Amino acid sequence: MRSAHRLGLGTVQWGSAYGIANRTGRPSLRQIGAMLRSANEANVATLDTAHGYGDAERILGELHVEAAAFRVFTKTLSLTTDPLTKHEVMGVARAFQESLARLRRSRVEGLLVHNPDNLLVPGGDRLWATLCELRADGLAQRIGVSVYHPAQLARIIERFDIDVAQIPFSIYDQRFAQLGLLRKLKKSRVEVHARGVFLQGIMVLPPHELPQQFDSIRDHQTRLHRRMLDIGQSRVPAALQFVLNQPELDVVIVGTETASQLEEILEAARSDGVNLPDFTCFALTDEEILDPSRWSV
Repeated sequence: MRSAHRLGLGTVQWGSAYGIANRTGRPSLRQIGAMLRSANEANVATLDTAHGYGDAERILGELHVEAAAFRVFTKTLSLTTDPLTKHEVMGVARAFQESLARLRRSRVEGLLVHNPDNLLVPGGDRLWATLCELRADGLAQRIGVSVYHPAQLARIIERFDIDVAQIPFSIYDQRFAQLGLLRKLKKSRVEVHARGVFLQGIMVLPPHELPQQFDSIRDHQTRLHRRMLDIGQSRVPAALQFVLNQPELDVVIVGTETASQLEEILEAARSDGVNLPDFTCFALTDEEILDPSRWSV
């Protein structure tokens, strides 16, 4: 399975009931352990978690045997203050130590700033300096940022020499490619992780099952699904392969609540190299649709 090593498992669904299309709730510890074993056997290499993902880090720590083979990327405590004080930045460092303890790891592959605005307010330089110290101490192999909007990323890479960036990317959300930011990251040898491949499952729902707040894209989604049928591809493989086909993306993060969902995704990854039509015409720009933080759940 050539593409599976580029897959990463998101863990937010494991630590909390997350996702507007989530119908099953949180999986049990036993179910998560089985998913980790299946993913490892399929050569999936990366786990994505965060201090703020409920019990996710603790669960990975309890399943440290199953999780041992994976690269783990976690995220910082998210701050809401402006400016950032020395005390608050020290709190981020303490929270990261808590993350390591929960994960039962002495180090992680990557530490990302969860709230990108924390780097852009006064005091952001102090936060970045702390992350650099953690990297120098060997506690995080790479440091970087998880962003929501292209403007955030553009400002951050002007100021900071990041090692890794996590961005939203899907058939509907192609902003980072269209603005040339993916090429810029690749030129700077930044490791790029894509999340939101299925837009929390919204993109692969039958159009008539879309929540009312997505009425504006119901016809658009009908056309997209019809196009997928025309090429003989079901929704999950087509959406996943579109993202896997982007050469600038190093890791494609997917979330699963059940073993059957994971198997569907692994099977979709087995169709590596499938020829897809040009889906650029299905890209959206409306942030009320693209940004889950704006959704009314």
